[in-house]
Formats: sequence, C-alpha cells, structure tokens
Amino acid sequence: MDDQVRARILVVDDDPAQRELLFRRLEREGYDVSVAEDGWAGLAAIAARIPDLLIVDMMMPRLDGIGVITRLRESPATATLPILMLTARDRAVDKSFGLESGADDYLGKPFEFPELLARIKALLRRSFGELETHAAAAAKGRVIVFVGAKGGVGATTIATNVAVSLTRAGTLTVLADLRPMQGTTASLLGLQPRRRVDRLPLTRSEIMTTTMVADTLIDHESGVRVLLGPSGEQDLPPVAGVTAAIEGLRQTAPIVIADIAGPFDPYGRAALSSADQVWIVTEPELASVDRAAAIVALLEQLGIRPAAIHLIANQTAPEMSVPIAVISSRVGRPVIVALPASGAACTEAVRRGAPLIDLVPDLPMSRRLRSLAEVIASGRSPSTTLAEPAAPSLLQPPAAEPVESDSTARAALRAAAARQQSSVADRSRLLL
Repeated sequence: MDDQVRARILVVDDDPAQRELLFRRLEREGYDVSVAEDGWAGLAAIAARIPDLLIVDMMMPRLDGIGVITRLRESPATATLPILMLTARDRAVDKSFGLESGADDYLGKPFEFPELLARIKALLRRSFGELETHAAAAAKGRVIVFVGAKGGVGATTIATNVAVSLTRAGTLTVLADLRPMQGTTASLLGLQPRRRVDRLPLTRSEIMTTTMVADTLIDHESGVRVLLGPSGEQDLPPVAGVTAAIEGLRQTAPIVIADIAGPFDPYGRAALSSADQVWIVTEPELASVDRAAAIVALLEQLGIRPAAIHLIANQTAPEMSVPIAVISSRVGRPVIVALPASGAACTEAVRRGAPLIDLVPDLPMSRRLRSLAEVIASGRSPSTTLAEPAAPSLLQPPAAEPVESDSTARAALRAAAARQQSSVADRSRLLL
C-alpha cells in the first residue's frame, strides 16, 4: 500500500486553525484526511470508518486525548490503530501518561511539519506491515539471559560485548537491560538514555504492541538495538507487562540478550520465563561460586531446564584463583567459558564508553567473548559445540592455562593506541 496516496488520517483537535492547517498540509501530501473538533466527535468518526492513523490533541474539552486513546485501546477493532498524540504540554510526565494510555508516539507543540510528516510515515510503514514482514522473516527470536552470581562479577560487561559481537558477525541482536534500577549498559556503550523500558505501558500488557517496543529501542553504532532499563522512579511493574515487552523484542530480532539482576524482581522473572538459555557468571572465589550453585538450584525449581543453564567463570581480579575443576564440582555443571583477568582493559573500556571487543580486539578476554557469541549464534548446545574438533579452542581452557595479568592488558591497550595513532598518521599523510 502506498502510504502517501492511500492512507486515511483522522485529525482530532479542538483548535480550528490547527485542524485547518493540518488538513491542508496533509491533503497536499496526498493523504485522505478527515477532521473532528473534539474527542466525542472523533470517536463517532472512527466508528463510521476506522482510519489508518489517528492524530489527536491531548488537551481538549468534553473528552480529552487520553480519554479517546483509552476507549480506542479497549476495543479489539482499534486496539492496534496507530495513534500520534499532540500536546502543548511538553513535560515528561504528560508524555509518559499519554504513552502509557496507548499512544504510539507524541509530538510537542509547536512542531515543524517535516518532523510531523516523518513520524506519520514511520507509523504508517509499521502499520502496513514492514515491521511484521521483518519479524516473520526473523521468526521468533531466542532469549539469552545473563545473570551474575552476585554484584560486580561482570555479567553486564559480558552480555554487552556478546551482543555487539553477535551483531558485528551479522546476527541482528537486541540487548535488553532488564535490571530494576538503572543498569550500566548505557555507560558501557556510551549511550544517552533518551528512552527506557518504563516508557512502555507495562501496567497494561493487553495494549502492548511490537511497534511500541521497537520505538523504545536505541540504536548503537555497532548495529545493536538497545532497550535501556528503568529509571527506578516508578513502582516495579507486573511480570505480565515485562513479559509482553520481551515478546515484542522477540519479534524484532533473532536474538535477544537479556541482562538481569536476579530471579526475584519482575524483570528477572519475566526474562527467565522466556529464556532459551541462561548463563550464570561467577568469579573464581568460593563465596561467588556457592552463590552460583544456589542460583542453579533456584532456576531448576522455577522450571528452567538444566540443559539450558550454563556457567561462566570471570576472573575479575588476578588474585582470584579457585581452579576450574573446583568451580564445576561445587556448582554441579561444567564451566563453559573461563575469562582471564583484564582489569585495566575493562576499566578503560568503561571510561571510553566503548565495547571491550572493539577497544582491544586481540585481548584473550575479547577473543573468548567472540567465541561465546559464536556458540550462541549457532543455536546449538554449548556442550555439543565444544565436543566438535573444530570448536573454538579458547572455550573452556585447561586449569593450567596461565592467567592474563593486568600488565598484559595494559600492553594490549598500548598496542591498540599505537595502532590507532599510526592509522591516523597514515590518513593524515594521504590528505597532504
């Protein structure tokens, strides 16, 4: 369908001048436009003929825009109607209220017509099936959950770098920060938190749409699409709302990497109930290892298949030295990935807001994270993959493998900086 010729748009606004202006400009763009002067008139017009898109003003007498949207979302016939809300009140709380009521997008007055037109086109493209076509091609994405045995074990760093590695290798990936209190994903990727998961109508899962979820994602330069965690300023949502958001993510990408704090909050519970694999990250020290064992037992009680639960040992400090065999014995499952200490490199990556695998690609930890991403992308059981002769040799190293020290990491950083300076110098000579 040609959205510039065939699409029907209804404008509901109590301002006669605004209605007339939008009518003339949108008609000039080729849309079939009709108008209504208030909320009740708008609902009557929709009852007579459902448009392809509704533009509704928030502040109107008799029945305001929120009332219109709420009534439309309660009807199966208009539950997925694309709605663009206009508001002269540009406060974040008003926008949030409108979006939670079911609006797909909002635009503050005064606005530039090209911006309005761009938002209209985006909503119509999704409505006419482009997003659904992509989702059908991708099928339903797999959910891969990362959870730390305790705080500070590096689960977010691992999840973030695996997501970037998957995307750079050609697998479209969504990275979902599903920690209940402002996770560190945005800092690790150098992103501005313009949108967060709590802008979605998490308390009304019945009106959640794939379009709403896709519009909440932020694009990273690597190609990863990121769902940032909640601000922590609102009450925890019901599990059903987070589950609906995750289902929306599964329709947008073949792989969803979910970083959770644990199994006790609604975000973690929803992610685990949707998980295809769960990767538990522990440090090679006994307190962390025993916490990992407790989490494994709890996950099995929650109904997670034992074959879907895997273990990563991340040496966050060189002095941590519990052997791999001891970790596997205490947790009751093999360590699939052992990550050597890379403290200086990880610290520098955080400072720069850059993925470790990009900043220092030749670091042993970076290579092993890429190998982990390859295992996840294959869709096969890690144990099956590791048993094959061609499996990445960097996975599950022998216990006697020497541990990388911070001095090695610093040397790698210096080498990376030297390569970057050399590249800049080469480009400068070419310009002369």
